[in-house]
Amino acid sequence: MNERIRELAEQAGLYDFVFEAMGIGEEFEKFAELIVQECIHTVESHGGMGGAVAGDKIRKQFGVKS
Repeated sequence: MNERIRELAEQAGLYDFVFEAMGIGEEFEKFAELIVQECIHTVESHGGMGGAVAGDKIRKQFGVKS
């Protein structure tokens, strides 16, 4: 799991052992990536050239591929 996504999950009270115990680690990571991709899409669709730059920064921050 991307380190930033892991940090945010921990801030929400969700820890690795919870994902392991529930058997949903990969599913949770995919869920988080889908949320990030939606954010990237929104920024890029409505931000002009600045949106493309912002989308790229978000992509790098969360380690998400388009």
